[in-house]
Amino acid sequence: MSFTTIPVELVHRILDNLDELTIHLSLYNTCSRLNLIINAYHQYKILTILHLGSNEISNQGALYVADVLKYNTTLTTLWLGSNYIQGKGAQYLADGLKHNLVRLFNFSFITLFIFTILKQALTTLSLSRNLIGDDGIQYLACALKYNITLTSLDLEANQITDEGMKHLSHGLEKNEILIKLDLSNNKFSDQGIQYIADVLEKNKKLTTLYLCYNQISSQGAQFLAKALQNITTLIILNIAYNEIEHEGMKYFTNALKTNSTLINLNLAWNKISDQGVYYLANALENHPENHSLFTHFVQYRNQSNQCLTTLNIAGNNISDKGLLYLTNALEKNKIITTLYLSNNKISYEGAHFLANVLANNNTLNKLYLRSNKIEDNGAQYIINSLENNTTLETLDLGSNGISKEVKHYLTSILKNKILQVYWW
Repeated sequence: MSFTTIPVELVHRILDNLDELTIHLSLYNTCSRLNLIINAYHQYKILTILHLGSNEISNQGALYVADVLKYNTTLTTLWLGSNYIQGKGAQYLADGLKHNLVRLFNFSFITLFIFTILKQALTTLSLSRNLIGDDGIQYLACALKYNITLTSLDLEANQITDEGMKHLSHGLEKNEILIKLDLSNNKFSDQGIQYIADVLEKNKKLTTLYLCYNQISSQGAQFLAKALQNITTLIILNIAYNEIEHEGMKYFTNALKTNSTLINLNLAWNKISDQGVYYLANALENHPENHSLFTHFVQYRNQSNQCLTTLNIAGNNISDKGLLYLTNALEKNKIITTLYLSNNKISYEGAHFLANVLANNNTLNKLYLRSNKIEDNGAQYIINSLENNTTLETLDLGSNGISKEVKHYLTSILKNKILQVYWW
């Protein structure tokens, strides 16, 4: 008995015991009859998510993926991250459909692959941690000009330089659908940021942008700041692990004074120092959210507000002096709910400043202070200040030189509070 004669019901029973990867990459295109059976198989017909990340499929595996993409019309999410896919793999992926597309697009095989993918119903595409490079980004950018379905694109760790960012910006100029873009861990600098920032000023859809682990300095921060003054959709911005320093913060925070859409801002590990926090504190005090009328409006809207609620400035060489600037701002700012201050240089004196804020703050619910120099006295200041605080839910005091005795004592004080404290 072979696949040409085996009853359909028996094939379905076999398919019931196989995973999606085996069905799509090992069985499909074995023979025309099996293709017909698989196409009619219920689980295949309703497949919307295919996760092939970290499978080492490389170029040969890409050939099998192409066969799936040729006929599938239900797939909305495709993950191909960490698979060593290079130009040759893209050739295979495009080769199966080149006779259908070559008359329409006079591009290379990689271009055809991109169009092959983006002509499907895909809304989410992850190509993270491959080796696409600037050439691959050029082809992808061409596809983005015409795509009408893709809303989330992950290009993390693909060796994209400023040249690749230039290509990408051209693709995004006319794209009116993309809402999430991850460009983390690439190799572009301020010039690359300028290309993207120019597009962001015109983009009306993008809500989430990841730029961490690149080579962005104060000059790049200036380009971003200019864009932020005109962006009306961006709500999450992550530029952690760059080098914008305090001068970059000066540009950046000027934009925050007028921007009223950003909800989550990650500035961790950017060497902003106390001077940078001074600029940031000034922006928080003068943010449009702090106007009394706006604050009442936010309280009315409750959790649906569009305002900065999460701020991450961990690992920025912030001392007690910088924390004083910040805590003075927090006395006026009634919007921030999550604050990351880990891996700085905050001592018991800075903890005292924070304690004064916590005693009267009714909005902050998560505070991260791990790996500072708060020690026993600082921990006592903070815990004592929480006597009347009813909003703080998470407090991280790990790696702060706090003795076991003080940890046990302060834990006993908090036993009647709904508060998760991390000591270690």
